[in-house]
Amino acid sequence: MDVAAATRQYLLAQAEISDLVSDRIFIGGLRADQAVSMPRKAIVLNHSGGTAFGGGVGGGDLTELIEQRIDFFCYGETAVEAAKVRTAVFGAMKRMIRQVFSGVLLHRALESGGAVSLKDPDGGWPLFMQAWSVLGATTVPVNS
Repeated sequence: MDVAAATRQYLLAQAEISDLVSDRIFIGGLRADQAVSMPRKAIVLNHSGGTAFGGGVGGGDLTELIEQRIDFFCYGETAVEAAKVRTAVFGAMKRMIRQVFSGVLLHRALESGGAVSLKDPDGGWPLFMQAWSVLGATTVPVNS
């Protein structure tokens, strides 16, 4: 189960996000072909911890749950533009309701820390980072 990939798909489905970044939402870092066009609005999701529970053998659980902590790096042409991306992400994550994306049932998202204004270490581009804890689940089919 890939909670970050499901979160990416969720964000792409939000009009206020896609209006700002188009499809420039990446997992694990900017792609090399994107770096040449920076700075511009983009989002990078990085895994930063989490816990899996449920779905244990013999435990009777049919659902595997993962509480995935994800760091969101929101880029922009300027710090003000990066803040606009972060604000849109904040709103979208706060409004998350139970929906399936990329085969993962996303339950909810909780802030794991406040936003921090940073500069990209490689390019010096303005960005805001904020951590979120996202609860995702997958259902295991029941044998009849």
